[in-house]
Amino acid sequence: MFFQKKIRIKSGVQIAAVLFVSVYGGASCYQPLEIQQNTEKKSVSIQRLLVLPFQDISGVYGENVSITCQLCSKVFTTGPVKPEAAQFLSERLNDMLDRKKIFKLIPPSQARGVISVLLQQSEKELPEMDLYVKTGQALGAEGVLAAYVHRFRDREGGDYSVERPASVAFHMDMIDVEGGRMVWSANFNETQRPLSDDLFQLGNF
Repeated sequence: MFFQKKIRIKSGVQIAAVLFVSVYGGASCYQPLEIQQNTEKKSVSIQRLLVLPFQDISGVYGENVSITCQLCSKVFTTGPVKPEAAQFLSERLNDMLDRKKIFKLIPPSQARGVISVLLQQSEKELPEMDLYVKTGQALGAEGVLAAYVHRFRDREGGDYSVERPASVAFHMDMIDVEGGRMVWSANFNETQRPLSDDLFQLGNF
């Protein structure tokens, strides 16, 4: 475990697991989340967490492009993302974390100005890790949670005929500000099977 007793690794996994349930609507046809935990022995205490808004990776690089994450080094393939998907996921994530009281949250709105200043002051492009660590330090955060959506597509078709199944792919990385390293990562990538329940059951929220 990389968290101290107050924040166990189980709590970190819940961030992705509960968000998954929220988005996926409790449908039965899914694969487990892929969880990457810190393998180092050093304990990390994260209580003040800066939660950054979801980034629409497809909006930056386009669709059907393979992108390597600068933080976790995994390769993800982009797909169609609804315009409101990033905001939708960001709101669900923040609502869930606020209800669970796992961390003392620093609003993402406070990070925008800091990030803008850091980018303007830097003579060259800052790596994501450095940018997020410096932002966390400026705001007094012990951890930074970065989130990315690669695909977010609604189900198309009638009740008994599916033209295109719903499909979602996103991942989240948690950074230890003091150590300047990633300590937790979760990846979800699933396309719903035909004739199953609607992926986006908004009534469940």
